[in-house]
Amino acid sequence: MIKAVSFDIGGTLIKHTDKTSIRNILSDYYDVPVLLFNTAYRKHFIEKQDTIENFCKSIGCNNTSELVAIVTSYYMEKPKGVLYDDVADVVKKLVERGLYLLTFSNKSYLNPYCMETYGMGKYFKAEVYSYQIGYSKPDIKAFYKVQKNIDLEPNEIIHIGNSVKSDIIGAKSAGWHTVLIQRSDEKKSSNLIRPKEADFIVSNLYQLLQILDNLS
Repeated sequence: MIKAVSFDIGGTLIKHTDKTSIRNILSDYYDVPVLLFNTAYRKHFIEKQDTIENFCKSIGCNNTSELVAIVTSYYMEKPKGVLYDDVADVVKKLVERGLYLLTFSNKSYLNPYCMETYGMGKYFKAEVYSYQIGYSKPDIKAFYKVQKNIDLEPNEIIHIGNSVKSDIIGAKSAGWHTVLIQRSDEKKSSNLIRPKEADFIVSNLYQLLQILDNLS
């Protein structure tokens, strides 16, 4: 029986109107190949496993204050995005069913946005971000950490997200039920997968209600 519903945020609950990436901005600014930069960025900003001094050293940055200022400015100026139209109604219905709702997202510790930003904080019993637990999706350790924190069995949790790699493969490896959401305005050929890789595939959150009915 499903007792908890875990949500990815970007592309699942929140529609981001600005597609610019701070990683691309910084890799261009410091002239570091994106793949090399992404690894270092994840270890410090997303997982907080490494110090900012080591991060700066790895990308050839000699001014940590300037770096932090660039990242902070990016998040202050970046449009915060908007809730998808189905989010508020479906989340309220899930709360009425007595389900434990949480968000589970890879996020920089300098990113100030949370569900309260969108007026939805009161509906979620937990908001779990990668920098808080030291691991990021799709690392199975991240899913195990979340599972331990909410004290439930794997088959009691269902995770819904829009990323095959981060959400579906990660949650599936931890034994969770999985739902891939492919919203019409977010579909990409690289994100289309065979049904066997996700337990369910939906195009909106209302379909999640029916899935939960079938699993109950």
